[in-house]
Amino acid sequence: MTAWLLLIVTLGSAWMTWDAFRLGGSIDEPTSRYLPNILKRGMEHLSLAEQEELQRRSHIYVGVLGPGVLRWLFLLITVLLAVGTGKAFLG
Repeated sequence: MTAWLLLIVTLGSAWMTWDAFRLGGSIDEPTSRYLPNILKRGMEHLSLAEQEELQRRSHIYVGVLGPGVLRWLFLLITVLLAVGTGKAFLG
């Protein structure tokens, strides 16, 4: 049962890795480019300082890591899960 569960999790992680590589992005890109559009719209009534503060705080919710870092992290997780799944099936 554990080996099959690991296989399902590995396939899910592989799909997320493929999707992250398809999304693109380099490690040096700022995450502010990927802020949700809802945060970018409707902020005209705020001062520039308040807008900057809101965008700075929203990095916590969007994620500190950009897509370039996430794709390599997903790849590492997928490889580790694949090794664990192989050991579970063979051992």
